[in-house]
Amino acid sequence: MKIIQDKIEELLHQRTKVNEIETMLKTEKLKKTEMQNDVMSELTKQGFNSIKIGNTTVAKSIRKTMRIINEKDLMKDLRRKGLNNYISEQIDKDLFKGLATSMVKDGKLFEGTEISELEYISIRQSKK
Repeated sequence: MKIIQDKIEELLHQRTKVNEIETMLKTEKLKKTEMQNDVMSELTKQGFNSIKIGNTTVAKSIRKTMRIINEKDLMKDLRRKGLNNYISEQIDKDLFKGLATSMVKDGKLFEGTEISELEYISIRQSKK
């Protein structure tokens, strides 16, 4: 009986420890996001697209993705263009994602879609 009681107490301790770490991680991720937003804002305010400080380069970037806003219109457009392999009863979103990525790179859209832009920063450190 003592052995199982010890194991249960150890398990409860581990659960508490994991919960504390997960809470701390969430807090740290929020802080990181806030700091990234502050850096992005400051870069914009200063008129910089990138900056190098020591061995670290910070650059603003925009990630463009195609977002489906009207699936019926998109399905009609895909059928009209002979791209039926992207459609079953509905659009195969995983398969369509690759097609959408190449279309966005070419600056093209399907009916029922729009371009969604996400502005972000990338941070690289040189290995000196």
